[in-house]
Amino acid sequence: HMQVVFGLIGMGEYKEAQDYIERVYGDIQFVSRVLKTASPAVNALLAAKAADCEERGIRMEVRIRSAWQGLALPGWEMCRVLGNLIDNAIDAMADPALPRRELLVEIGEDIHAFTFRVFNTGSRIPPERLEEIFERGYTTKSAGRGMGLSIVAEIMEENGGVIHVTSDGTGTAFSGRLPKTPQESL
Repeated sequence: HMQVVFGLIGMGEYKEAQDYIERVYGDIQFVSRVLKTASPAVNALLAAKAADCEERGIRMEVRIRSAWQGLALPGWEMCRVLGNLIDNAIDAMADPALPRRELLVEIGEDIHAFTFRVFNTGSRIPPERLEEIFERGYTTKSAGRGMGLSIVAEIMEENGGVIHVTSDGTGTAFSGRLPKTPQESL
């Protein structure tokens, strides 16, 4: 990239050099905010979902506070969990007339567990539905759906983890914890 910029400046193409630097900087910012976990599969999933959100006009932010080094759950299984949660968040914000269409994915850890949170500003889940949404077959969409959140709950439970949902006027958040030691349960 430095050679291209050097060449453009050498030819007096200052505006082109500036545009090139801005494009490269944008790419670097995108890569640095998405590709930071120890799991290539999770990194690829986050990059793909960020691109999907951008195409749909949804602002997606990824905050990675841990590389999830030592996560016992295989990357492809973690992708099933995060992928289902992110897809549901995107679906919840399908209406372009929503005042805010924002998706936040947070990845972290504490002394006992690897953590994640997927938050969206879509419509609120009614309080009486919060317990039902993890049941196999529950859906607000067309028939033949309703497996995603039950799969998430099963994966989390099978691995000693927990998943919780909260929903209010600001949005909906799915928060999960997976124990660092596989034989522990949370």
